[in-house]
Amino acid sequence: MFELLYYPLVHPPRRTLLEATLYWDSLTSLAPGPASEGWYVWEEDLRVLEGEGVYRRTHLEPMMLEHDVVLDRVMDRITEVIDHADPSTLTVPDRFAPDTRLWSGKLPSRVEEGLRERRLLVDDDRHEGALRGNPQILLASIACLAEEASMLLEEQTGNRVVPSTDNRYSHACATIPLPSTGAEVSWMVDVGQLLPIPDADTPIADVIQFRNSHTDELGRCLDASRNMLAELRQEIANPREVVMEFAQRLTAAITDLQNAGKSRFRWGVKRASWLTVATGATAVGGSAAIDVSVHATPLVLALSTVGGGIAVNLASAPTRPRDDNFTYLHQLSEVFPSALAAS
Repeated sequence: MFELLYYPLVHPPRRTLLEATLYWDSLTSLAPGPASEGWYVWEEDLRVLEGEGVYRRTHLEPMMLEHDVVLDRVMDRITEVIDHADPSTLTVPDRFAPDTRLWSGKLPSRVEEGLRERRLLVDDDRHEGALRGNPQILLASIACLAEEASMLLEEQTGNRVVPSTDNRYSHACATIPLPSTGAEVSWMVDVGQLLPIPDADTPIADVIQFRNSHTDELGRCLDASRNMLAELRQEIANPREVVMEFAQRLTAAITDLQNAGKSRFRWGVKRASWLTVATGATAVGGSAAIDVSVHATPLVLALSTVGGGIAVNLASAPTRPRDDNFTYLHQLSEVFPSALAAS
């Protein structure tokens, strides 16, 4: 089974909810601690998906309680980000906003205490259960935790857990290689231009009903796309040949899926959504710091392949090595989101 782990927010954006409901077996996100039930407000769509067994909450504290080695890695990575940051930016703004707020219990207590000791996280007395933190350090912390949580969840559930973010800084923190990590070559595959998503105003109940009644069409679409991605993991020199091999199957599967959905809802405008597929080949070096500038504009496409009626955009990029070669889904809005958010 394939599970999507969304971060840095608790509530995924609408498009991610629709995508996960159609194309993923399940969806999870990093949630505040169980004590938050009295004051944290959950969106109705997530409650509906939770009731259907599509969404579940991931609580980091109990998950990582007995994994000191994991927390050591997280704290080392956070420290590395802090050490390479401009000291003048390491402050906690007074505003309580999406880029500064954090809900109590979302971070493991050891990480929370470490940020408090560095004065990068403080209580916000104006809102129950709320903390305020330095935006870039909050995002870096959550990105590191999401990466580790995905691997722990895979061990616990046997699912393939893929971290997903719509925040460019979070994506950079999770993927940009640092001197301590080394680098490997990855393909960036724009699956957002490939797989259709219902229009944003589609009721979640309609998408759930479509998911349950059109398992054959969805299955063919997923099998073709996942098999293509699996082949790309093994292919460094000739990715075009891989895409052409699967073009006919993908076209037929996607056409069947879109036709099946015509009477139920409108398909939305396609937007960029990059899936990072590591090849395992060693790339040169790592960056001295998290440099988000490479993500500030659309990636320069190394390849745009068209076959059988589909277009598959690919780019190559050095990324941080990870045991699981099929990793980060980078869900983007129009081009790249500009706002930092960590609640």
